[in-house]
Amino acid sequence: MKKFNKSILLASLAASILLSGVSNAATDNNTLPLTISGALVNSTNCSVSVQPSIDLENVVDVQIKTSDQTPTVFTGETHIVFENCGSEKTTFALSLQGTPDATDSTLLANNAQTGSASNVGIGVWTYPYYNQLTVGGASQTFVKGADIPDLNVGLVVAMAKADGSKEIEPGQVSSTAQFKIDYL
Repeated sequence: MKKFNKSILLASLAASILLSGVSNAATDNNTLPLTISGALVNSTNCSVSVQPSIDLENVVDVQIKTSDQTPTVFTGETHIVFENCGSEKTTFALSLQGTPDATDSTLLANNAQTGSASNVGIGVWTYPYYNQLTVGGASQTFVKGADIPDLNVGLVVAMAKADGSKEIEPGQVSSTAQFKIDYL
């Protein structure tokens, strides 16, 4: 008899565990917790991005023009992308800062450490209009539509002769620059 009572007790306990598991399983399948949180921020400026580096291609020296000529061989391109701009951010001034070439200050100086090319600098032009951004020079203004949240400014980079009366000595070319952005 004791054995029979123990069996009934164990069966009852197992049934109650199964039934509570079934009822919990039904509840878990029909409801799922979700926590939502966030913050609304004022878009006082835009998110701005640019490709951090450009690999210049190999260019034959006779193809390189002076900085006052529209380049025919572009060795790199990039875009400055203005995103998520507030509606009041419609006009931007963009300027190029860096070390100017000693002969042609509109170009970035070639600061390659070893095997450096001579009489060559690096120029930056807007695309597709080919207006040169001169090093430390006047900024160029870009306007986006008030109802358009993004603006994409295309830029091309090319090697340029620093002194048109002298030949280029082939070698390595590199430079660094910063773009300065002013919201107008």
